[in-house]
Amino acid sequence: MEENRVSEWNEANFKMKRLHDIQEAINFFKLEPTQITEGKFHYEKHFKYLNALAGEGRSKYADTEKLKVDRIKLIITEMLAKLPPHSRIIVDNMNGSKNGFTLDKDRLKIILTLIDEYEDVIKEFNDKHGLSTKNSKRRGMF
Repeated sequence: MEENRVSEWNEANFKMKRLHDIQEAINFFKLEPTQITEGKFHYEKHFKYLNALAGEGRSKYADTEKLKVDRIKLIITEMLAKLPPHSRIIVDNMNGSKNGFTLDKDRLKIILTLIDEYEDVIKEFNDKHGLSTKNSKRRGMF
């Protein structure tokens, strides 16, 4: 009769793949923040993927780190809801009307600054807790 065995399966490889995929999406959506993909501005998708990145590390964060991440996330969420950088407009022309957008450059600058700060904080905490690739100063997951 076999004794109970402990699985040697390790989720680290899958977690690193998820982190890689999330980071790849972040890098893509960061390039052209005012472009639209699947009905969403890239700055909105950038924020969405940062939330996923934070979610991957959240279980390792200290309570003070969770509070900081949550605070920045709430500020961005509230700003996107109440003072979005874009407004939908209807553009009339000789062929009829179509939907369009206007961008408030000042609001866009503020939201992009907040999103960059959010990204920096998340990456700092993820790195601190070993959720990054190995570098010379600190050990990552591998």
